Amino acid sequence: MEKIGAIDAWATLVTPEGATQWPPEFVHIFKRYKVDRRMLEGMTLETMLAEMDEADVEIAVFSAFGYGNLHVMRNETVGETVRKHPDRFIGAGTVDPRKRPMDVAREIERLVRELGIRLVRLEPYAYGGDDYTGLPPNDKRYWPVYLKCAELGAAVAIQVGHTGPLMPSECGRPIYLDEVALAFPELVILGCHLGQPWHEEMMTLAWKHPNVYVET
Repeated sequence: MEKIGAIDAWATLVTPEGATQWPPEFVHIFKRYKVDRRMLEGMTLETMLAEMDEADVEIAVFSAFGYGNLHVMRNETVGETVRKHPDRFIGAGTVDPRKRPMDVAREIERLVRELGIRLVRLEPYAYGGDDYTGLPPNDKRYWPVYLKCAELGAAVAIQVGHTGPLMPSECGRPIYLDEVALAFPELVILGCHLGQPWHEEMMTLAWKHPNVYVET
């Protein structure tokens, strides 16, 4: 029987440079998981690949991450890494849906056509107007993202569930994806991190909609 390795569905390489870009709201959760030294010092790509081999991870979704003007992992680095290691990584980029719709659409076009990125990650807690509210994924400011991704055949991967960092959680209710799935039936939608404590909502949506999937 052919051996199939694990797939890491959300992997962000935190380089030493990227480790300086974490928002302060993230640090407490690193400490709770006892990975604060690791996350705040960073690692090299070579170390990441070696750890993937040791853990029998065959392929990882190599993901960009940004928060405002902070960039732990940039889209350009994702594209470059995927080009160098196409057998180990699938590229995931990110955009800010609050920007002008045409600028967002052009950026997604660049991600897919120039950088070889295959899905766009969205983190609703990061797009609120203040520190206490996020931007639920059924907000119409996301719709240019959904439309362009559907047009180009790129998936969207959306954070669902509570937010570990000290940021809003309510915007992570999976039920917000119901409207998105109805409006964009050709769009592949991944609900990332299961949706806890609303995991039953997430499972129900995946059962209901053929274009909705759960990423744990």
